[in-house]
Amino acid sequence: MIQDFLHELMRGKHQDVVLAIVLNVVEQLQSASQFDGMYWIKELLDNKKGIPEVKQRACNTLFEQAIQSGLRVYELLDTLKTWLPDRDLKHDKYSFSHKCALKFIIDYAMTTIKNFKAADYGVWPSKYPLFANLKGNELTPIDLLIFWVFHPGMTYALEQLGDKTYHQLSDQLSQLKELDDSTNATHVKIVNDVKAINIILADLVEMWFKMLHGFETKSTHPEVLPISERLLQQVVLNSDRSQRTFFLRRWWLRQGLFTNEIRQIPIAERAKRQRFINERKVILELHKKFKALAK
Repeated sequence: MIQDFLHELMRGKHQDVVLAIVLNVVEQLQSASQFDGMYWIKELLDNKKGIPEVKQRACNTLFEQAIQSGLRVYELLDTLKTWLPDRDLKHDKYSFSHKCALKFIIDYAMTTIKNFKAADYGVWPSKYPLFANLKGNELTPIDLLIFWVFHPGMTYALEQLGDKTYHQLSDQLSQLKELDDSTNATHVKIVNDVKAINIILADLVEMWFKMLHGFETKSTHPEVLPISERLLQQVVLNSDRSQRTFFLRRWWLRQGLFTNEIRQIPIAERAKRQRFINERKVILELHKKFKALAK
């Protein structure tokens, strides 16, 4: 009965009411099988007569649900992965739900990384939602995660939906590209080869590697090793040669920045100095392992 009512509202101009009802019903019924809230959110997203503001709110709802789901986030991801566009689908054929599903994983990953406590880096079992339920040989969630963030339509989705981080990086790169190449031709050539999405991906992989290994490489839990190995293997499989070259270059520069920082930390500040030394070691380990796999 409620489905018929919602369909009637959808035919009118009441998508905002539909969204409010869907959210309320989902909250009341929780996981009740008689009402598929995700179906209705997708209907709102892909409604050709849909209101842009309602579509954006519906998209944001997915992110909020993921955050609230905590360590059960893969239950939501299992549904959202069916929304992903085929890798060879032309961008002008993307639906709103296609773009929303793509942007979602970047938003979720970046937010959960930002909110992850430093003290939990290297803790096993991991407290990070995307790694928390990984066990033994059950590493297919890692495959899904990397497949998702490396989807060839990601740049288009982030551009279309106005991802803040992506556009900030793009603007910064554009400003650098406007430099007079007569003053520093080599620098400008390097900048011209850089893409905002590759910066985002390199930093995500670096942070995930740090979360798994922590900052004491000698005390890495043995169960972490096959997971981080699988993570890097999937990055190699889902990236092209230019991306892999960029990742290695960026991580090498990153460890160099830590080297410079360490030199400026007074010897008396032993704890801070050691923390920087340890983090640099982890980045070097990432660089070493990835370089070996990328050959």
